[in-house]
Amino acid sequence: MAERENCSVLVLVDSSDKINYFFLKETTFSALDHFGIPYEIFDLGKRKFSLREIASYSELFIPQEHLGKSLSLPEAKAIVQSIKNGVGLVNFDGFWQEYPEVLQNLISSSREKMWPVSTTKGVKTITNKHYITEFKERGEEKEFNKPIEVVKVDKKKLLKECKILISTKENLPALIIRQYGKGRIVQSTLSPKIWLNQVFGHANGLDDIFWKSIVWVAKKPFAMKAMPPFVTFQIDDASGAHHFKYLDTFNNYGYIPHVSLFIDEIDKKDISFLKEKWQKGKVGLSAHAFKYNK
Repeated sequence: MAERENCSVLVLVDSSDKINYFFLKETTFSALDHFGIPYEIFDLGKRKFSLREIASYSELFIPQEHLGKSLSLPEAKAIVQSIKNGVGLVNFDGFWQEYPEVLQNLISSSREKMWPVSTTKGVKTITNKHYITEFKERGEEKEFNKPIEVVKVDKKKLLKECKILISTKENLPALIIRQYGKGRIVQSTLSPKIWLNQVFGHANGLDDIFWKSIVWVAKKPFAMKAMPPFVTFQIDDASGAHHFKYLDTFNNYGYIPHVSLFIDEIDKKDISFLKEKWQKGKVGLSAHAFKYNK
């Protein structure tokens, strides 16, 4: 019997690593909730998973630093097979050399047991010819508030299937993508602490990279509630055209407009009409000016 498709993102965490787990509320869950991305949490600190458990999800998302230490070889093999079958992987844990070799082999031909770690205080866009970075200017730079760790990946040892979208200011790979079988992979080399406010945080110019990485790798169809479902209207310079009867038309179609008034130009006969509408919650009102030239 075929597995039921689950269009959620499966977020892999380990609550037993209390130090790195602590940061997830700020770095990850606040953003997933804000973007309306459907997700479920799988806690490796409480149980192990198999291929069958993860095969139906749209993608796997790893946002916790040093999570590779929590993955067993059978779990890593299950992840590789699920990607090959079409489940996406976004790994924002830059310390991917800590992961079982079968996962490292998806990115690099090197058999290095430990890549050197450095720090960087910023990143720049290498190309905007890709969905994830298309909102960026080529060469666009973002500077962090404080340096964070970066794994010094040798570009020459990346597989030819890999492509670098973003680099550090020191020209080290920072965001790597590739296709593997039916699935897609996004691999960061930066510490996920980049999303902490004291380092860089959300809403400072890289949030499109965050959500578009998730969308790009996701097995389709994939839905997210990226914008609240609302429509409204605002009318400025209002002095009482048609005695504000246009408000009835808005209300008849379910809209509550906001009207910004020239307060010296409102006919006294219209004040009671506006007051009644406001008291019933059918209009929002504010003072725009006294009149057009005052």
